[in-house]
Amino acid sequence: MQGSRISIKESDGRRGMAEALTHVGKGWFPANSAVLNLVRGRMRDGSYEGQVSLLFSDLKKDLSLFTFCLKQVGKVIDGPVKHRSPAEILGSLEVEKIAEIISLAESSLGLHSIDPTQKAQVMRLRHSIVSSSTAEVLAEKAKLDSNHAFLLATVRQFGLNLVAWNYPRIYAKALVSAGKGEGELEELLFKTLGYSPLELGVKSSLDWCHHADTRAVLFSDDFAGGLGNDSQVTQQAEKYREFCEAGELLAKLHDPEFFPKAAARWQGVSQGIERLLGPTALQVIQSRAEQQGSSYLNLLPGALRLDCSPETALRDALGNLSQRLFEQNGYAVKCPTLFAEQFRSVYRHIAPGQPSPAAIKALVEVVIPSLGFVRGCVYLVDQKKVQAVPMLRIGDATIDRYRSLSCGDSGKAAHPVVEALSYSAPIIQEDVFLNGDQVTHVTGVFGNEEKLGVLYLEMSPSLRTSDRQQTILYFKAIRETLNDSLNMRA
Repeated sequence: MQGSRISIKESDGRRGMAEALTHVGKGWFPANSAVLNLVRGRMRDGSYEGQVSLLFSDLKKDLSLFTFCLKQVGKVIDGPVKHRSPAEILGSLEVEKIAEIISLAESSLGLHSIDPTQKAQVMRLRHSIVSSSTAEVLAEKAKLDSNHAFLLATVRQFGLNLVAWNYPRIYAKALVSAGKGEGELEELLFKTLGYSPLELGVKSSLDWCHHADTRAVLFSDDFAGGLGNDSQVTQQAEKYREFCEAGELLAKLHDPEFFPKAAARWQGVSQGIERLLGPTALQVIQSRAEQQGSSYLNLLPGALRLDCSPETALRDALGNLSQRLFEQNGYAVKCPTLFAEQFRSVYRHIAPGQPSPAAIKALVEVVIPSLGFVRGCVYLVDQKKVQAVPMLRIGDATIDRYRSLSCGDSGKAAHPVVEALSYSAPIIQEDVFLNGDQVTHVTGVFGNEEKLGVLYLEMSPSLRTSDRQQTILYFKAIRETLNDSLNMRA
């Protein structure tokens, strides 16, 4: 992974978890007062008598209230019951006990509120609703317990909600890093906090649960704190987990700016969804998400809308993202209009979070020659061999024209590619003998802490006589575009 991280020992992580449980236990995440009032009113008029399924359905309309009830259930049931499915327990609990929990919720869930301007939190809430609705619909079609699927999907997202509202800056920073391809969101939060959001969510809501399949689905994740055991996962539990992951991926697909790797996994997952739900699968999921999230629609108009053609949504989102990436390349933006448009066209090929061969091809074959660089080479540094290795030739020369260079060859006679590793600014040399020719070149480093390279470019006769400031501008624009095309932005 790229970027600096906070290293936390396991013991520190355990202490951090204890403190976090106390902190998020007080803050939770925003409840929807409309649902709380609905449930309280139906409690008073007896609507839930003999209608436990109606009560369960109402609780699902507010994920904060739903998870709060899960937490409190463990305090009102006996030990042996805790080995049953938590959805089954909640669905069969006496209305009087639920009423006690609701009364407690009224005084416990008021610290945070839903703010439509807080995009990271709104997105997290949307992902939770889409994930749980998807898992629920898929379980119904597979003739599994849809309430259990909804519960599992909700709890898998619960920890992320807790972090988003109770540690908003940490969450927002990790979200941006995930968008840059530095790792999955859960992984980045695990590295920063010392514990996983999944574990935080489970411990906050279902720490009392001893149901084997539930624990298998929730604790067999890579970042679940090592509490899982894949050998204990039954075929049914594996199905529930598959449905949860499908919902999580569908939610991420609509936000490629922050989840760039979702698109690569979508085709295989979408085929599984369509096998169960048919060709109108996404419309079915959309309808269920709007039903489950109906209480949020007034607070967050349009936030739950799914594009029934994810490919269209993805194309539009990637187009917006490529434009933002281009605008962040301040050197390319400052180039003359013709060249700036050429750079913009390269960025249209860039897919976030991964190298983009089409972008690299356009940069090397179109943009670099247009700017007046006739030949060159992209070197990557092999850290183990301590060598700069030629990886991509530019112009009419073959790759054999360039050789691997020892990065230890420093001193007065150092090759400019090696010398460039010691400087942050590009270096220019005029009329020097390199690679069998007399050349004028500009050379500089690119990449980040984990991956480092050197860009070497030889100038055409016309570029040699041009203003050096302009040459450096062109070089820096190319270097930034190369960083983005290779997913090596610092």
